[in-house]
Amino acid sequence: MNKAINFFHDLSFKKKLMLSYIVLLLIPTVLGGVYFYSSAVLSLRQKTESMIDQRLNQEKSNIDKKLEEFEKVAQNISQNSLINDFFNDFYTEDSEFVLFVKNNVQPLVSWWLTTNPGISELRYYTYNQNISSFYLFSPAQKYDKEVWFGKMRQGTQNLTPYWEDYHRIHQNYTQKSTQKVYSLFYPIVLPNAAGNAYLEIEITPAYLFRQLNETPIGHSGFTFIVNSNKEIIQSNHPDLSAGIVQNMDSSVFEGSNDSGHSTVKIESTRYSVSYLKINKLNCYIVGVIPSEEITQNLSNARNMFIFILVLSIGVLTAIAYLLSGILVKKVKSLVNAVHRIQNQDFSIHIPVNGRDEINELAENINVMSAKINDLINKVYKSEIAQREAELVALQMQINPHFLFNTLEVLKMMAEIEEQHKISDAIASLGNLMRYNLTKSEDMVYLKDEIENTRDYVNIQKLLLNDRLKVTYSIEAAHMLYRVPNLIIQPIIENSIFHGYINRTDDLLIKINTVTKDEDIIIMVSDNGSGISENRIMQIRKCLNNPDQKRILHGRGHGLALTNINNRIKLKYGDKYGIDIESQPGYGTTVFLSFPYTEQI
Repeated sequence: MNKAINFFHDLSFKKKLMLSYIVLLLIPTVLGGVYFYSSAVLSLRQKTESMIDQRLNQEKSNIDKKLEEFEKVAQNISQNSLINDFFNDFYTEDSEFVLFVKNNVQPLVSWWLTTNPGISELRYYTYNQNISSFYLFSPAQKYDKEVWFGKMRQGTQNLTPYWEDYHRIHQNYTQKSTQKVYSLFYPIVLPNAAGNAYLEIEITPAYLFRQLNETPIGHSGFTFIVNSNKEIIQSNHPDLSAGIVQNMDSSVFEGSNDSGHSTVKIESTRYSVSYLKINKLNCYIVGVIPSEEITQNLSNARNMFIFILVLSIGVLTAIAYLLSGILVKKVKSLVNAVHRIQNQDFSIHIPVNGRDEINELAENINVMSAKINDLINKVYKSEIAQREAELVALQMQINPHFLFNTLEVLKMMAEIEEQHKISDAIASLGNLMRYNLTKSEDMVYLKDEIENTRDYVNIQKLLLNDRLKVTYSIEAAHMLYRVPNLIIQPIIENSIFHGYINRTDDLLIKINTVTKDEDIIIMVSDNGSGISENRIMQIRKCLNNPDQKRILHGRGHGLALTNINNRIKLKYGDKYGIDIESQPGYGTTVFLSFPYTEQI
């Protein structure tokens, strides 16, 4: 830099003045030329984009009209009294069913298909179990677990038509058919039948978009259809269309905008691209025109402007080179930090020595790396806990049917001997084992959790000679609330285990629920021996920080509460979980909190 300064100092005053003039004149000339050229190109581009937008809106309007026509056809078909009466009938013999279809349904469907050439296939799904799979009729139960069928039922629950995205035809699903169509579903309300029926109309893209490219955009522009999965549905130039889609911003297909414009370069050719979303079909009409066609009248001016631009870039590059040395050291430290993060080293810390943008970025990288490191630790610990739970589940996988059958035999033997208490206890034990061994769902209804607790309490009453009294006060609305399984029984077990220490009278346990603000609280109270203040502090510290569970020592370890607390927090967030209150000699109350909005 000193050499440049010395060189400037050695110049004559004239040369210095000339150099100053050149700089002062060159920069505004270049900027002015670029501005005017850009304005001309921008004006042409805006006109072209406006032309493409008009074309896309026209095409979209034509397609929307077709979709509305199909919806009207579907509505008329769904209201056909012959078909609806057919769904409400109960056929005792297949021959009667087949005869009715051939004589009445088939001619009607053939007439519909003939008068509506856009329909490639027509199909019904019904919950009437007396209607077997034949011709165009399929049992709806067969598809209840299919994702597409669930979306369809949700989409038609307000008795509105539902368009399914571009998909393989459902009838040949098991044959892995490659043919793809759009489907229009329309609900059929059947007051006398076992559930509603659904009409499916299949329309091929070739019919929907057959008029798409009858007229080109400009001289060599064209349009094509692509869905949100970047799958080309209709195009006269499939290879070029695929290349354009791959080079478009991915946010376009993530639903961020329903329309927009962009420029895409394929090999050495640039294209001006406009897109417009067809919401019902979840796809886009894309209009493409070569950028060269827009600017071909400005080619000579463009070359001159490019020359001026290159020259100005050279000047600005030299200036930028001198200034960049000041920042390069700090930038290199940021790059090195990012490389360390890429190599999974999140222990970095970049020194922050100022308040400019680079130092602000360095501070943000420090915060980001710390958060990533913390998140990785949490995920790692969560995976370890999950694997430990899976290992325990594998160790407990004994043959439940053998145990259930054996318990049932013992129960019957006890009833024969009129040992009713033993019989009831065996029944409770069987229910308890069945709940623990066969419940694979993580979430259960509160009523099932309460029933499991009742079975456990019945067994404990027998073991404790009826010195255990348990009362339940559960609001009816809460019974259908879904909670993580096995969250109450371990708390009851803790109450019995710790409550009978140095005790001669009965142990009383109360289970009740309340609604507080937007939360539901399950409370388990006992009149047991209580817990010391020091022990309560240890348990709360462990509940608030699962990593500190090693601080619990002695009998019981409080691990049941910790595990339940961790499951609730992982499911609903840190706001929810377990709290505990106790007073030595007076008993203990455990509070389990959940968001009431999670009710199903």
